[in-house]
Amino acid sequence: SLTLWLLHSLGLAVGLDGGGITDRYSLYLRFGPLTRGIIDTGDVAFLILTAAAFIVMAVTALEAGRSGR
Repeated sequence: SLTLWLLHSLGLAVGLDGGGITDRYSLYLRFGPLTRGIIDTGDVAFLILTAAAFIVMAVTALEAGRSGR
């Protein structure tokens, strides 16, 4: 999750121009418009899907730990 948050900065650090794949998946750039009151359905959908993916990964890890795999 932290990697997604810092993806934009990582892209800038390695010399990638803005608008690339690092910007497309950066949580930092997705939250920016929301903090200014601009609600974009693409950003909202991305954030919801990202949260759902991390919840699924957490539940899967918990289930794997519980079953002893």
